[in-house]
Amino acid sequence: MKKWLAGFFIAVTVIVAATAFAPRKITWVAIGDSITYLNEHQNETGNRITKGYMTRVTEKLPHVQYINKRVEIEAVAVVFQLCSRLLNHQ
Repeated sequence: MKKWLAGFFIAVTVIVAATAFAPRKITWVAIGDSITYLNEHQNETGNRITKGYMTRVTEKLPHVQYINKRVEIEAVAVVFQLCSRLLNHQ
């Protein structure tokens, strides 16, 4: 009985240790500045680049994925102002 219990404990410990250190998925929402825009539009650089910044990041960090959203700068400014007002309670 003791050998079985010891083996079970070791198996559970190995499974917990193996799954505890797996990196969790991270989703990065890019708001569409020039770096993120050019990542998917290399032809607009005259094909001077072969891979964009975000592609290189996700190759180095496979647990990171990104969503490329184009946001007009005016919309970002409005959101920033609203957040500032909320934080300052104005």
